[in-house]
Amino acid sequence: MAPRSHCYGPRFDHLHLACVFSFCHVKYQASNLPAIYAYPYFVKEGGLIAYGIDPASLHPRAAGYVDRILKGANPAELPVQVPTKYELALNLRTAKALGLDVPWFLQQRADEVIE
Repeated sequence: MAPRSHCYGPRFDHLHLACVFSFCHVKYQASNLPAIYAYPYFVKEGGLIAYGIDPASLHPRAAGYVDRILKGANPAELPVQVPTKYELALNLRTAKALGLDVPWFLQQRADEVIE
């Protein structure tokens, strides 16, 4: 295993679990290493794979919390909500540039595939 960089998360020889900071995204692209991201918008910018939530889908829930708090609800008594939908995004152009074959079943399961 290589030494840890300024990005948080485990670092392996051939796969990096990338942090969400854009400077890490640029660093991984420049080093031609595959990376898995937490947000789908990194795949649109050239990342290989993303599995996580779409932050924009959380905004309506946040608005509901704000509304309840402004109406006098105690924030400590509000229930904790977790995302119910996770998205898988693949970038086949990046996979091809890295010399990787993405299995067909993974492409079929993905919510978004960039070709």
